[in-house]
Amino acid sequence: MKEQHKLSFAQVVTNGKGRTNEGASWFNVKVELSSWLDICFVGRLLEVPNMQLVKESFILDGFSVVRLRYLKEKQVLLSCDEDGLIGKIIVDNKEWFASMFDSILP
Repeated sequence: MKEQHKLSFAQVVTNGKGRTNEGASWFNVKVELSSWLDICFVGRLLEVPNMQLVKESFILDGFSVVRLRYLKEKQVLLSCDEDGLIGKIIVDNKEWFASMFDSILP
């Protein structure tokens, strides 16, 4: 009976050219860093959120350009395509944001 040779994951993805664990094959991965997080803010809501209601509040009060992503517990990520716009919106509408958020940090 012919002995079956099992390939490692590295060998499979390199068409059998990978090496075994003794001479582990390393893969070059091109990493592209994105700076979109540099223009985002993290907000801590005053109450445990119903995210649908929070998103609706943003839209109804004219802040539809701000995208909200739930992070955990009371924290949300506020993002926007235009650099500096979120900061300007927060400064221009301090009372509104104070009624929803305990803190907002870049």
